[in-house]
This record gives sequence, C-alpha cells and structure tokens, in this order.
Amino acid sequence: MIKWMLSLCGLLAGVLAAGAQTVDAIQGILPVTDPAMTVSLNGAWKLKVVEGITESHEVPPCDASWGEIPVPGCWEVYGFSQPAYDSPKPLTGFYRTEIAVPAQWSGQRIVLRLDGVLYGYDLWINGREVGSWRSAYNTALFDITPFIDRRKPVQQLAMRVITQFRGSDFDYNDDWTPCGIFRDVTLMAVPETHLADLTVRTSNSGSVEVTAEVAHADSKTVTRRGVWWGPTGWRTPTCGRLRRLIFIRFAPHSPEKTRHCRCFTISSDSVNCLSRATSCSSMGCP
Repeated sequence: MIKWMLSLCGLLAGVLAAGAQTVDAIQGILPVTDPAMTVSLNGAWKLKVVEGITESHEVPPCDASWGEIPVPGCWEVYGFSQPAYDSPKPLTGFYRTEIAVPAQWSGQRIVLRLDGVLYGYDLWINGREVGSWRSAYNTALFDITPFIDRRKPVQQLAMRVITQFRGSDFDYNDDWTPCGIFRDVTLMAVPETHLADLTVRTSNSGSVEVTAEVAHADSKTVTRRGVWWGPTGWRTPTCGRLRRLIFIRFAPHSPEKTRHCRCFTISSDSVNCLSRATSCSSMGCP
C-alpha cells in the first residue's frame, strides 16, 4: 500500500511538472477514418538498448551496435533484454526509422499517432525534439507539421524509450513487464481546419446538444446554438425515422477563429447530415 501511495504522489507531481507531456492524449484531433489519409509505420525499425535511464536529449547515430526489431514488438521477444516480473530493469531503448509523407498530403496537418509504448518516451523528428509521453497504455498524438522538411523525400524519426520514471509503477502491475513499442504507429493527415473535439450532452427530457470544436479556423465567425425537435421544427427531413434535429455549435479555441453550423437528424439506425457546412444565416438557423 505504501508503495502505491508513493507512486501516486510521484505520478501527480510528474504530471504537474511535465510541460511537454500532453494531458489529454487525443485532445485537438478526432480519429481519422479516411484510409487515404493514414499510413502505417509498422515494420522494421532500428533499435539499441542500453542499461540505465539516460537523461540525454538526443538519440545516438546508428552503428554496428544497433539491431533491428519489428514494430510493434517487445524487446524481450527479440533478444534485446531479459524478461522481468513486477518491475522492469532500468533500461533505455533508442529507436530510429525513416518516414515518407505522401505528396498528396501537401497543405495538410501531419500527425503521428502512437497507440502504446512501454513505458515512457521522447520523440524527435529530423533531429528536433517534438514532445514526450509517460503513459504506456494510452494513445498519444503529436502534430509534427512544423518539424517536416518538405525538401526531403524522407523524414528522420527518433525515439528514446525508458522503462522507469516517476509514477511508472502504475503501468507494471503484478505481472510480466515487457518493454518497447507494443502497439501500432500511424502517420495521419488532417485538413488545416479540422474537427478537434466533439461533446454530446443529453438531458432527461430527451433533448441532445452536440458541441464541436474546430481547430485552425479563420476570422469569419458565425455562432448559433440550440436544439430543435421534429417534425415541426426548423426543418422537416424526409430520411430515416426522425427523433430530433440537432444544431451543432462550433466553438473555436480563440475568438478570432471560425464557427460554422450544421443540422443533423438522429434516426433509430443512423445519423444523416442534411446540409453541408455553410453559414448559419444562409441555413436559416434562429
């Protein structure tokens, strides 16, 4: 019990102190569903594992001492470290790989998604530090757009993975403690102006409010908010078994960023969009 209480205190202190660590793993970008806008980075990566937790904010260059490991894949399975129970040995793993950004993604925001790394890691793109993450079983997203060099056909990705840090006890549990990148790594593209967050609120009366946040919007802002009931409300759709018309309020991150509205119907079996994103005034929203 004392061990876990101390770990909890350490974890809270670490979160408060870690400026580069993302508090919400997927805040700012909703999952990308278009296959043309995703590229899997799974495959053979270069890896070197050393004893101890290094504090160096750089990844050494590849040489003969480096090996190759499939990603996802744990170090113990491929002979880079010995299996450990309850708590891993203090180790640091250095990863390197190359990524190619599709030419058709020009003008898009480029996002790197890591679904799981045991246990904490720091990330570099083209030798520049992007950020850190300290939660092994949670997904983290990094907007790497500013670090991409479009003049080069491939980008250099490097990582420093550590097995121990303040609060990491919560990820060990009473179990075997494998190490390394053990879940998918994906490169994604989203438009410069994109849906960043979506919140759905319901009430006991049956009404629903949907609030959407739009990132990187411009200054032409129109704001409305409300909920309409069909079929006698603002518009009567002809599709599906109507339950209600919902107005979506786009709330940007700052006052000068754009908000648009869309109206949707919620039927018993699907959600059908009635109109494209236009200004609220042209749609007749009150």
